[in-house]
Order: sequence, then structure tokens, then C-alpha cells
Amino acid sequence: MNEARRAYRTITGLDATTVTQIHGGLNSRNYLIDGAFVLRIKEPSIDASYDPETEAKAEKAAAPLGLTPTLLHFDRKTGLKLTSFIPDTRFLLTPPTVADAQLVADAIKKLHGLKGSNLLSFDATERLKSYAAAAGVTTFAPVELKLAAHIRKLEMAGPLVLCHNDLVRGNLLFKEGRLYLIDYEYASRNHPLFDLASFVTENNIDDSVVIDAFLHRYYGENPIPKTDFGIYCRFLDYLWYYWAQGMYKKTGQSVYKTIAHVKHQRIARH
Repeated sequence: MNEARRAYRTITGLDATTVTQIHGGLNSRNYLIDGAFVLRIKEPSIDASYDPETEAKAEKAAAPLGLTPTLLHFDRKTGLKLTSFIPDTRFLLTPPTVADAQLVADAIKKLHGLKGSNLLSFDATERLKSYAAAAGVTTFAPVELKLAAHIRKLEMAGPLVLCHNDLVRGNLLFKEGRLYLIDYEYASRNHPLFDLASFVTENNIDDSVVIDAFLHRYYGENPIPKTDFGIYCRFLDYLWYYWAQGMYKKTGQSVYKTIAHVKHQRIARH
């Protein structure tokens, strides 16, 4: 708490009256300050791909769309961030409803309308290699190579747009028929299908009715690339499996082992 108080004083010049730790990401701590602000303190980065400069650019780009809490301060070296607090929000329901899935589709489509040309590219296939190397894996199964080759082809064909890339339940805040996307730590230029597959796979959505409603809401009258979507879903399970295994190997934290287990279960179902 003292660290949060010091950081808030440095940013604002004011002393906090109340400081309460609230939900945060795996690599950060969040504090509610005086019931009005959220202070995020990043832990020393253990994921080499994290770039606070890219996160700041992505969140600034998304702000005019009304997809984020108001950004009040962002340290582009450390990732220290202060935003407004939005009361009475909730996370994604488990299992998600069609209405929630459609709100997510609307938000993603708005975000993808920003091309993000000044951002780094996510480069999913290169990340697969780096995450696998961190996990101690040096060779890939034929199915993984086939998936990666297809993803590379889609990335090269484009379009590449501003993607969130981490649509887990804790990054989706719902309030009165509206959705806020938070934590743009993995945001970058990427293929739109990455976000669509991220929402479905990261939240273990298996209900075909919800998935179809989600995709139809995003694509509208346009054809839905269901084959490519399915390939991205399978690819992301491998990608985040290796990421979690590497993070567990590096930190020993059981949460990463749990994530790897969930991803392995999804892979085994294919």
C-alpha cells in the first residue's frame, strides 16, 4: 500500500485518503484510490515481449472510441498507469450470454477500425517460436507446423489492424449494455481473427450458439471465414500453452501451470 501511496503522490502531488488493492493482471497490481481512480503498478517484466510504449500508444488510440476508462497518466518506461475508476462494472458471465458476446464483437470491430499503423506487429508465428523456446521446446509436431504456416500466410495477406490480443474475462468490463476493454499490454498490429479467436479460446466458449452469434455480429452481412477462424483458435491454444509453460519454468508460479493445463486440455480435444 505504501508503494501505491507514493506513486499516487508522485503523479498527482496529492495524498491518497483510501487505498484498496483490487483485481489485477498476472504481472501487475491494481489499487483503487479514494474510490475514484485506479493505479496500476507493473511488476518487473518477465515477458520479454512487453513494451510499455506500444501499450500506451494502443490505449491512447482506443480512448476516443469510448472503449477504455479515462487515461490520466502513463509512464512509458515502467508501465505505471493511472485511470479513472468505473463503478458497478462486472466481468464476463460464465458461461457467457449471446448479448455479452455481441457486445464484445461490437467493441472489437470498433477497435479493428483503427489500423494501428504506428504500432509494432504482434507476429504470432515468431512468438510461437520464442514462447516454445522459453518452455524448452525445440521441435514442433507436424500439426503445429501446418497451423503456423497457415497463420503466417494469413498475416502476410492481411489486413493487420489494432488488436487487443488478450481478451480474457478479467479484461472485459461490462456496465449497462456497454463494454470496456482494459489492459492493453499485448496490444499491437495483428490479424483481426486473432482477437476473435482470443475471445472464444481464452474464455473456453464451446457453445456454438454463442460463437455463431458472436461471429455474425462482427461480420454482419459479410462472409464468415470459419475455416481460418478455426485454425486461429487451434493455433492460439498452442501459443498460450507454450507461453504458460515458459512462464512457469521461469517463475515457478502455479497459476501458469494451471493455464498450461487448461490449454493442453483444449489441444487434446482437437
